[in-house]
Amino acid sequence: MAKVNNPRVGTMECPHCDQKRSVHVTSKGAYKGYLYSRCPSCPVKKVDQSRDDVSQTLMRQNTAFDAGFESLATEKPEPKKKEPTETPLNSRGSEVLDPEKPQTTKPNRSGLALVAGAVGLTLIILGVKTA
Repeated sequence: MAKVNNPRVGTMECPHCDQKRSVHVTSKGAYKGYLYSRCPSCPVKKVDQSRDDVSQTLMRQNTAFDAGFESLATEKPEPKKKEPTETPLNSRGSEVLDPEKPQTTKPNRSGLALVAGAVGLTLIILGVKTA
Protein backbone atom coordinates (compact mmCIF):
# COMPACT_ATOMS: atom_id res chain seq x y z
CA MET A 1 0.00 0.00 0.00
CA ALA A 2 1.19 3.51 -0.74
CA LYS A 3 2.74 5.45 2.14
CA VAL A 4 1.49 8.71 0.63
CA ASN A 5 -1.74 9.13 -1.27
CA ASN A 6 -0.58 11.30 -4.15
CA PRO A 7 -3.27 13.44 -5.75
CA ARG A 8 -5.32 12.05 -8.61
CA VAL A 9 -4.57 14.09 -11.70
CA GLY A 10 -6.83 12.30 -14.20
CA THR A 11 -8.15 9.01 -15.54
CA MET A 12 -7.42 6.71 -18.45
CA GLU A 13 -8.74 3.44 -19.86
CA CYS A 14 -7.11 0.33 -18.44
CA PRO A 15 -5.55 -1.63 -21.34
CA HIS A 16 -6.07 -4.90 -19.44
CA CYS A 17 -9.63 -4.79 -18.14
CA ASP A 18 -11.29 -1.79 -19.92
CA GLN A 19 -12.10 -0.05 -16.61
CA LYS A 20 -11.07 3.48 -15.64
CA ARG A 21 -7.63 3.77 -14.09
CA SER A 22 -6.86 6.70 -11.80
CA VAL A 23 -3.68 8.54 -12.78
CA HIS A 24 -1.44 10.04 -10.09
CA VAL A 25 1.78 12.02 -10.06
CA THR A 26 4.68 11.28 -7.71
CA SER A 27 5.29 14.18 -5.33
CA LYS A 28 8.75 13.42 -3.97
CA GLY A 29 11.81 11.26 -4.40
CA ALA A 30 14.06 10.60 -7.38
CA TYR A 31 11.09 10.25 -9.73
CA LYS A 32 9.18 13.37 -8.67
CA GLY A 33 6.72 14.41 -11.37
CA TYR A 34 6.38 10.98 -13.00
CA LEU A 35 2.90 9.61 -13.66
CA TYR A 36 1.62 6.26 -12.45
CA SER A 37 -1.81 4.68 -12.59
CA ARG A 38 -3.98 2.49 -10.39
CA CYS A 39 -6.84 0.24 -11.45
CA PRO A 40 -9.05 -0.96 -8.57
CA SER A 41 -10.48 -3.96 -10.43
CA CYS A 42 -7.64 -5.09 -12.71
CA PRO A 43 -6.52 -8.70 -12.25
CA VAL A 44 -3.41 -8.14 -14.40
CA LYS A 45 -1.75 -4.94 -13.25
CA LYS A 46 -3.27 -2.99 -10.35
CA VAL A 47 -0.49 -0.36 -10.31
CA ASP A 48 1.54 0.72 -13.33
CA GLN A 49 4.67 2.61 -12.31
CA SER A 50 6.57 2.31 -15.59
CA ARG A 51 9.11 5.11 -15.78
CA ASP A 52 10.62 4.66 -19.23
CA ASP A 53 10.12 7.45 -21.77
CA VAL A 54 7.72 5.46 -23.99
CA SER A 55 5.40 4.51 -21.10
CA GLN A 56 5.40 8.04 -19.68
CA THR A 57 4.61 9.52 -23.13
CA LEU A 58 1.75 7.07 -23.69
CA MET A 59 0.35 7.77 -20.24
CA ARG A 60 0.48 11.53 -20.86
CA GLN A 61 -1.22 11.14 -24.26
CA ASN A 62 -3.99 8.80 -23.06
CA THR A 63 -4.91 10.52 -19.80
CA ALA A 64 -7.96 12.75 -19.44
CA PHE A 65 -6.46 15.24 -17.00
CA ASP A 66 -8.60 16.80 -14.27
CA ALA A 67 -9.00 20.58 -14.08
CA GLY A 68 -5.79 22.25 -12.99
CA PHE A 69 -3.53 19.38 -14.09
CA GLU A 70 -3.65 19.89 -17.89
CA SER A 71 -0.05 21.13 -17.88
CA LEU A 72 1.13 17.61 -16.97
CA ALA A 73 0.22 16.48 -20.50
CA THR A 74 3.23 18.34 -21.88
CA GLU A 75 5.61 18.50 -18.91
CA LYS A 76 8.35 15.92 -18.84
CA PRO A 77 10.07 15.51 -15.46
CA GLU A 78 13.83 15.33 -15.19
CA PRO A 79 15.05 12.43 -13.03
CA LYS A 80 17.59 13.22 -10.36
CA LYS A 81 20.98 12.11 -11.59
CA LYS A 82 23.65 10.93 -9.23
CA GLU A 83 26.93 12.64 -9.90
CA PRO A 84 29.82 10.21 -10.20
CA THR A 85 32.33 10.44 -7.41
CA GLU A 86 35.92 10.56 -8.52
CA THR A 87 38.27 8.38 -6.50
CA PRO A 88 41.95 8.79 -7.37
CA LEU A 89 43.60 5.55 -8.41
CA ASN A 90 47.27 4.65 -8.48
CA SER A 91 49.07 3.01 -11.41
CA ARG A 92 47.87 -0.46 -10.30
CA GLY A 93 44.22 0.63 -10.21
CA SER A 94 44.00 0.64 -6.41
CA GLU A 95 42.41 3.49 -4.51
CA VAL A 96 44.88 6.11 -3.33
CA LEU A 97 44.64 6.65 0.42
CA ASP A 98 44.51 10.17 1.81
CA PRO A 99 47.57 10.59 4.09
CA GLU A 100 45.78 13.24 6.21
CA LYS A 101 42.79 11.01 6.88
CA PRO A 102 43.39 8.50 9.68
CA GLN A 103 42.97 4.93 8.50
CA THR A 104 40.99 2.66 10.76
CA THR A 105 41.41 -1.07 10.63
CA LYS A 106 39.34 -3.70 12.33
CA PRO A 107 41.24 -6.17 14.45
CA ASN A 108 41.56 -9.64 12.97
CA ARG A 109 39.74 -11.94 15.36
CA SER A 110 39.73 -15.06 13.21
CA GLY A 111 43.04 -16.23 14.75
CA LEU A 112 41.64 -15.90 18.26
CA ALA A 113 38.56 -17.94 17.33
CA LEU A 114 40.76 -20.64 15.79
CA VAL A 115 42.92 -20.89 18.92
CA ALA A 116 39.87 -20.97 21.22
CA GLY A 117 38.31 -23.71 19.08
CA ALA A 118 41.51 -25.79 19.16
CA VAL A 119 41.80 -25.44 22.94
CA GLY A 120 38.14 -26.36 23.40
CA LEU A 121 38.47 -29.41 21.16
CA THR A 122 41.63 -30.51 23.00
CA LEU A 123 39.86 -30.23 26.39
CA ILE A 124 36.92 -32.26 25.07
CA ILE A 125 39.22 -35.01 23.77
CA LEU A 126 41.24 -35.11 27.02
CA GLY A 127 38.02 -35.13 29.02
CA VAL A 128 36.74 -38.13 27.07
CA LYS A 129 40.00 -40.08 27.52
CA THR A 130 40.17 -39.49 31.29
CA ALA A 131 36.56 -40.44 31.90
